[in-house]
Amino acid sequence: MAKNDRPTKAELEEDRFVEWIMGVFDFLKDRLQLVIGVVVALLLIVSGALYTRNLQEEERLKASHSLGKVLMIEANGNIVAAMEAAEILVAEHRGTSAAGQGAVFLANRYFNQGRFNEAKNLYEQFLDQYGDTDEVLFFAAWSGIAGCLESQEEFVSAAKKYEQYADQYGGEQASLALIDAARCYGLAGDTTAQKNALTRITKNFPTSPVVGKVREQLQAL
Repeated sequence: MAKNDRPTKAELEEDRFVEWIMGVFDFLKDRLQLVIGVVVALLLIVSGALYTRNLQEEERLKASHSLGKVLMIEANGNIVAAMEAAEILVAEHRGTSAAGQGAVFLANRYFNQGRFNEAKNLYEQFLDQYGDTDEVLFFAAWSGIAGCLESQEEFVSAAKKYEQYADQYGGEQASLALIDAARCYGLAGDTTAQKNALTRITKNFPTSPVVGKVREQLQAL
């Protein structure tokens, strides 16, 4: 190479600057694609969440409408049709609050008809699927299971079910569960267990509205 063909210092610096610029451009281009990909992914997630929320809201509205239909049919005195509508509600709108209420409604009607195994299964299904999201319905379902056992003359099992609620959850409902447990122990002929359940109420729930009645029962034993 001729001497005058060698790049000058300025030209070398210019080449290095161009290389640096190109490197920065490639770096930004790669990062820009990454950022665009992240933004697109976030948009898809948000859109999916909004779509899911809209579907859930639509499902809740349909379930609430179905529950209203059940109650209206029952109010008109057609228990059989109301139960059929409740069965559809529970099957088609599982997971909604209205379906949970429908399950307890239907289980109560089974109980009233003496269909204790069906009622018990439905109460248990409610507890498994809906948990204690609604304190009143939760206690109703739990008591319903114990009530089914009691109606089938499994008095000790019923008493223990009532006691289990009191042991795990407390509150005013616990005192009601214990008085039911005492009754079942009494029906089973276990006076000692009956007294223990009643005594628990006086000690642990002194402000319960059933305390007066409980003390009378203790004096009578």
